[in-house]
Amino acid sequence: MSINEKGKLIILFLPKDGWKLFHHFSFQAINLTTQEIIENKVNIYLCAKEFRSDASLLMLKLSQKFNFNLNDCGAWPEPVYKARRNCKGILNSEWTFFLHGSHCCFENLLNGQIVEVLYTEKPEFGFLDGFFFYNYMQTTDKFKDLAGWFINYRSVYDAIEILSEEGTLSKIKRIGSGFKILAL
Repeated sequence: MSINEKGKLIILFLPKDGWKLFHHFSFQAINLTTQEIIENKVNIYLCAKEFRSDASLLMLKLSQKFNFNLNDCGAWPEPVYKARRNCKGILNSEWTFFLHGSHCCFENLLNGQIVEVLYTEKPEFGFLDGFFFYNYMQTTDKFKDLAGWFINYRSVYDAIEILSEEGTLSKIKRIGSGFKILAL
């Protein structure tokens, strides 16, 4: 393996695959600075706002299909569980759902978009988790460039926290689960 001193290019020989070139991202690119995050806060906020809207709309559709009240506390309603196989089900001709623990993963059959919703914080479904929010960016056409800017989900956790402290995103105290962050 040969690494450029400036960290810009790695050349790696893999016997089965031949020569491959990999772009080497500096440590700073993986761990974005606070300033870089703040400079991109409008894009991050708009993505978080759209995530919140998509999550709320999908949960509303799920509640309408299975006739349950989104404000009710507790586990997933029985009609939702009865309509799924291996915790997966069909919401409509465009969306499937996958129940796992306190989350519901919606997947768009037409474009592959993923919207992961935390159910236990109902009736608010727009709370941000760095991993799931990054997955949303990667699978939502208009936010793929933003996902590329982040490089990986670990930077998204940092950005969520920084932008909540800075005031762009809102940090809300939730009973029994600490603070949650979302775009209001």
